[in-house]
Amino acid sequence: MKDAYYFSHDSNAHNDPKILALRIEQGWAGVGLYWTFLEILRDMPDYKYSLTNNYLKELELRLSTAQATLETWLEHACNIGLLVKQNGFLYSESFLRRMGEVDTLRKKLSDAGKKGGIKSSQAKARLKPPSSNKVKESKGKESKEKESKEKENIPQSIYYFYAKNIKAGAAQDAIKNINKRLKEGFTKEDLIGRINTYKKQIIEKPTDFLIQANNFFGEKARFKDFEPIKIIEYGLPNPECNMCKGQGKYLIQHTGRIEICQCRIKKCIKNDT
Repeated sequence: MKDAYYFSHDSNAHNDPKILALRIEQGWAGVGLYWTFLEILRDMPDYKYSLTNNYLKELELRLSTAQATLETWLEHACNIGLLVKQNGFLYSESFLRRMGEVDTLRKKLSDAGKKGGIKSSQAKARLKPPSSNKVKESKGKESKEKESKEKENIPQSIYYFYAKNIKAGAAQDAIKNINKRLKEGFTKEDLIGRINTYKKQIIEKPTDFLIQANNFFGEKARFKDFEPIKIIEYGLPNPECNMCKGQGKYLIQHTGRIEICQCRIKKCIKNDT
C-alpha cells in the first residue's frame, strides 16, 4: 500500500460518542462523508484543509455532495467536535494526533535505518576473524542474556496464556501482579495449571462474567480458588487394602457414591502447560 493512502482507523470507531452523535443527526451518509474527508486531509499539507473562498465548491466536487448538505454536515461535525475550523483551516484534532504518531514512528525508523547502515559499513571495513577466547566469551554472554530474557518473559508468557484461554485486558497490571506471585514462590507450571482449572470450570459452567487477568493474579489472589488440575494414573488394587478389601473401589454409605480406592493410585501429575 502506498504511503499516500495510509492513515490509522480504530476498528471500534463506529461506537465513538462523537461518531454516534453525527450518525444520529446525519445518518450513515454523514459518517461516510467524515471518513472520506479524512482521506482528503491525509493528502493535504499538515493534514489541514485550507478554507479558501471556494472551499465549499471544491468539497462539493470532491465529495459529490450538494453545498447545502455540506454546510449542514460541517456545522454538525464542528459542533460535535469531530472537526475544527480555526485560523483559516478545517481539520480534525484526533486525526492530527494519529498522523503525528505515524510521522514520529516513521522518522524513528528512518533514523534507525540510517544508523544501521553506517554501523554495517563500518563493521565490514574492519571485519576480521575473532580469536577463540572472544568467541567463547561471546557465546557465554549470549547464553546468559538468553537465560535472563527467558526469565523476564515468564510473566508475559503466563499472561498471554491467560489472554488466549480466558480473557485479554489490563496486560501491564496483570504482568506486574504475575511477577509478584512468582516472587512469592509460585511457579509458572502452578499458575498455568490454575488457569487450566478456571478454563475447565468456564467450559462446564459457561458465564458472561470472566475474571480479568490483573484481578486473577491480584492482591485478592483469585487464582488460589482454582487448584491445578491433576492427572491420576491408576494401577491394580492392593489385595491387602483394608479400605476396599482388594476390590479397588468402595461405597460411601451416607452418599451412596462409589469411589476409587487410594490404593489404586500409582502417581499424580500436575497438569501441563
